[in-house]
Amino acid sequence: MLAVALALLVAAAGEPAPLPDPLPATRGEGASPATPPLPPTTSPTPTPPPTPTRPQAATLQLTAIPIVSYGSDVGLQLGGAAYLYELDAAGNRGDWGALGISWTERGPRSVELKGELLGIGGTSLRTFAQVKASLDTRAPYWGEGAALGGLPIAPGAGSPPPPFAYRATAPWVSLVLRGALAGPFGWWTRLRYTEVAVTEPGAALAAAAPPGARGARSTLLHAGVVYDTRDRSSSPSAGWLADASVFGSAPGPLASQAMGGANAGVRGYFLLREGAVLAARALYDLKLGGVPFFERSLYEGLGYGEGLGGAGTIRGLARDRLSGEEKVLIGAELRTWLAETWWLGRHQQWGLSAGVDGGRSRDRGHVPVFGLGGFGGLRVLLQQAVVVRLEVGFAGQGALGYYLSFDEAF
Repeated sequence: MLAVALALLVAAAGEPAPLPDPLPATRGEGASPATPPLPPTTSPTPTPPPTPTRPQAATLQLTAIPIVSYGSDVGLQLGGAAYLYELDAAGNRGDWGALGISWTERGPRSVELKGELLGIGGTSLRTFAQVKASLDTRAPYWGEGAALGGLPIAPGAGSPPPPFAYRATAPWVSLVLRGALAGPFGWWTRLRYTEVAVTEPGAALAAAAPPGARGARSTLLHAGVVYDTRDRSSSPSAGWLADASVFGSAPGPLASQAMGGANAGVRGYFLLREGAVLAARALYDLKLGGVPFFERSLYEGLGYGEGLGGAGTIRGLARDRLSGEEKVLIGAELRTWLAETWWLGRHQQWGLSAGVDGGRSRDRGHVPVFGLGGFGGLRVLLQQAVVVRLEVGFAGQGALGYYLSFDEAF
């Protein structure tokens, strides 16, 4: 499977410029993140260096990328993405748009349109938009307090067992506007809307009947700040990315209940030696008020996504195993590049990665739930733009988790 995915990407990577994140729903962070109840698990908002400007003498480029991947949390994933983007003579990417289609064996299936405008009106302003329609055939619900609803069924390390799975459809719209303040500091705001329709509740969801069990609308307005000193947005080797925000909504035509909260996250990248990087992250997410149950599986911030549990957050845990109104995520991984090749006239870097992920979640009135996992695997960077990871994770759930993913986990 890895060879198939790499061959497809090597063949498709005909343009020299970095591309936006691919659209598969099996990541994390960011990506890609699927839509609630399956938002992108990859970092859905590519973040170039601060105060980008529109490239000069830009030409339009079109690239199509077939997607073949696998994850224990969603099974086989098939799909494709087409990218239309500006490219200047120096190889810098400007405005871009992408259309993606994704199908998974056990989980999210979606059609997604997203894009980004840089240097709006010759200023530091840029905007990112994402629109998606999705069907999730195995969305997870682990009971109130993620306590398994008293059912004597092990959650495992992959897709949720039938009592903890439900079927739902959801439109998803996310709009981000971002600008510079001073140096690496910036501000950002985001408007996000989804409406989840539950069509086949599992046994745990039907018995607990939490807020939103029959479906609900959810709209959040965010206001935040960001600090970004990374050397590049794809597989950075140095710098920091930190952001913090508050968000909220009021009941009305676009929201079933009042809700608010806050999010803060930080990521650091440290070059240990040539070809070896230590990456670390920490995330805190809190939601208060009338929180629909599916919102407990979503975390906010610039790198918004789904979790905790699975390829993009805690590898080795079942998908969204640590869902809750309050979530904490920490992780560290060593990324090494050991060799490089020039197959078919394209540049590839090959390496290894290993690390640990840990998290904690809590619902009001329930005891916290904890998870800790370790992982290791192979990795390849194509054209300094697309990262492909083949990883094995273990979190003490009685089984290993296997993931073939695009882009970094963070």
